[in-house]
Amino acid sequence: MSAPQLLIVGAGTGLSLSTARRFGTQGWTVHLLARNAERLEHAAEPLIAEGVSVHIHVGDVTDHAELSATVAAIDDATPLAACIFQPRGAEQMVDVLDATVDNVRPHLDMLVLGAVAVGSVLAPRMVQRRSGSLVFVGGGSARTPLRFFGNLGMAMSGLRNYALMLASALAKADAHAAFYTAAGMIGSEGAVASDQLDPVVMAQRMFTLVRDRDATEVLMTPTGEVIPKGAR
Repeated sequence: MSAPQLLIVGAGTGLSLSTARRFGTQGWTVHLLARNAERLEHAAEPLIAEGVSVHIHVGDVTDHAELSATVAAIDDATPLAACIFQPRGAEQMVDVLDATVDNVRPHLDMLVLGAVAVGSVLAPRMVQRRSGSLVFVGGGSARTPLRFFGNLGMAMSGLRNYALMLASALAKADAHAAFYTAAGMIGSEGAVASDQLDPVVMAQRMFTLVRDRDATEVLMTPTGEVIPKGAR
């Protein structure tokens, strides 16, 4: 029996590395996709050293046609059991009174349209296969309007809305989608402050979310996990 396949879109050396390690040590083959080849190689090195089967793919989340084609090619070669979408948002955040078309658009391009570029490929295939899990990762501004996240918050809420709509649609085909909220700053493995999220704990919850499909929304906070009402 072949190993289950996981794709992490927007992979880096933080939470995605912890997540890749957790799945990899459970026998999954891990595919890492990001636009920086050097960063991908750096992320893959410790995983390979630990015996995880890793493949890297270079792609820009904001080049939506290219992203869709890359995801389709990966799934054609080795059908994906799960995909985690977690690119970092664009760096510049502004007060809502300073929000403009120009400073909102990069966040929408990355988080909302990037997610749709992935979901539009994988969701119909998961419906056809009647299996699979799509998890979209966002921050607390997806649920709570925060004026100093005036441009990012709009994109985060759009990403959450898309994830939860997919969750409803995929559930009817025995597949799964969910929104996974990192409600706080994420620490480094082995060096997590009391007010930070532990990436090892977060990776374990990501694994059980995909394995058990026990929720359509999970909030990870420094004090513990929250499942919103109606999300089970």
